[in-house]
Amino acid sequence: MTMQRVIFHIDVDCFFVQVEILKNPSLKGKKVAVQQHQDIISVSYEARAAGVKKHDLPEEAKRRCPDLILVHVPKFFGSKVSYHDYIKHSNMLFDVLKKYLPEDHTERASIDEAYVDVTNVVVNHMQDVCHTGKAEPVPGVVYCDGEADPDPDIPLAMRMG
Repeated sequence: MTMQRVIFHIDVDCFFVQVEILKNPSLKGKKVAVQQHQDIISVSYEARAAGVKKHDLPEEAKRRCPDLILVHVPKFFGSKVSYHDYIKHSNMLFDVLKKYLPEDHTERASIDEAYVDVTNVVVNHMQDVCHTGKAEPVPGVVYCDGEADPDPDIPLAMRMG
């Protein structure tokens, strides 16, 4: 019998907004959206609560939420966008994953998403539970209910839900 794999899909919510907040902490807790040309690509929870959605047109979003702060992806040479800051923070995120998992267990899906094969972690943990009869926290795993403050060494709030 072939053992089934355990794969986590990690997707950093509001990634572009989180990067903008790291660049400008005064944005924290405010209704913020990041736009690229005429498309909103990331929306803070506060702005979501006011009805703003990903892929809204900026004008529509501002009508729905007049106090929305729109941050445009940085541009250079007129209309070309630069993902430099986002790539830098994405690489920091993936460095955290590499710190705890072998590189061949992590597959980047996008700038803010990854698939992580945690089969060995789960199997080893389950074997320990079977032998000891009790479950212990797995070293290197962030147990988070979504409300806890993230580890200051982790550049973005990584949450498991």
